[in-house]
Order: sequence, then C-alpha cells, then structure tokens
Amino acid sequence: KMDDARSHDEAALAAAREIGNRQLEGNILCNLGQLCQLEGKLTEALEHLEAALPLSRDLGDARLESIVLCNLGMVYDGLSRLDEARDKFEAALVIARVECPRLDPDPYIARLDAMGDAARRVVERHASSSGDMSAQCGVKALNEYLFEELGFSGNRDKYEDPRNSCLNEVLERRTGIPLTLSIVYMEVARRAGLQVDGINFPGHFLVRCPQAHSGQLVIDPFHSGALLSEHNCR
Repeated sequence: KMDDARSHDEAALAAAREIGNRQLEGNILCNLGQLCQLEGKLTEALEHLEAALPLSRDLGDARLESIVLCNLGMVYDGLSRLDEARDKFEAALVIARVECPRLDPDPYIARLDAMGDAARRVVERHASSSGDMSAQCGVKALNEYLFEELGFSGNRDKYEDPRNSCLNEVLERRTGIPLTLSIVYMEVARRAGLQVDGINFPGHFLVRCPQAHSGQLVIDPFHSGALLSEHNCR
C-alpha cells in the first residue's frame, strides 16, 4: 500500500510539473516527504521537503510552509541534526506572523523553555517519590503535566481551524492538530530531559520514547498522551 501511494504521488508530481501547477507540486512534495518518513527513508524525505519549502514560500502558502517546516524538524530530529531541528521548529513559529503580522516569537520560545523547566521538576518529583527512573514513568509524569495540569488537547470539533497549524495559537489555546501538538510535546520533553522523537503516520503524527529494556513507547499527543501498542498503530 505504501509503495502504491508513493507511485501515485510520483506520477502526480510529474503531471503537476508538466502542467506548471506549483501549488499541486508543493503539496505532493510534502506528501512524498511524509511517506518517506514512514518508510524510514529520511534522506529522501529531506530531499522532497527541502524542495517543497521554497515553493510554499513563493506561493505565499503559510499553512503549507508551516507543515513543511514541522516535517523538516521531524526529519532533522531523526537524523540527529538537533540544532537544525530546533531551527525549523522555531521557524514554524515565526511564520505564524503571516496570520499575526505583529507576532513576536520570542515570548513563545520562552514559554516553551518555562514549560520544559516545570515539566522537568514534575518528572524528577515523580521519579523521586516512586523510585521509578524508567522512561515510562517520565512519560506518564509529562503527560500529567501537559494534559491534566495545563489542559492541552486535540481540537476534534474544529480540526480544520487554521489556528491549529500555528504554534503560537496552539500554545495560547492549548489545542491543535496531531502535528503541532506533537511538536509541543517533543520540545517540552526535550527541555525536561526526555528523549522523544516524532513518527509520521498517514494522516496522523505520533511521538515515541525509547525504553531501555522494552522497545519504545508510542505516544499520541492528540489524544491526551495515550500510550499505544504496536497493534494500535496499525
């Protein structure tokens, strides 16, 4: 099925280029980047997404640019190019200026820093009180902080609301789509000292946290940090 989807997109990309439809070309390049992520082909994903980025900017399509930047952040994170991942996530925040021209991104970056510090204290407190230093304990503590204390949640009722794609709005309103909530989760987790990276599933973003003795935890930030089994992910 993955091969079929990729072949379809590659054919559509060639057609879009032949007729000069740059909007369609940008959308398909972004889709191909996401498919390559799913297949673990991060170098190919990077190639498609880096081609989509200037197209999105030339088109003035802020939503596409935001999605491409967030995906690039995921790919750079997967390639352990962490400084570049951070740059892309912060760039995704900066382009929210298209929706809010007077937006200053610095307070939102500072907010992520403060949330990370608070989350780190929660994680440390849970580990100290339980004597459990496992990744699963850390994830449960982080989930408690983000989804119970702060009230972050997936915006099921207004999924298509463009504000769900703007990181500043997600931080203000504490709701968003799987992609933007996953970015908030990863950025807060990283600041709290937890190793968390993104997984791009068809139509849905998840995050994962490696465990020392039992594979990895798969987490769904859109559904309040639900922990998923391999069966749930299929």
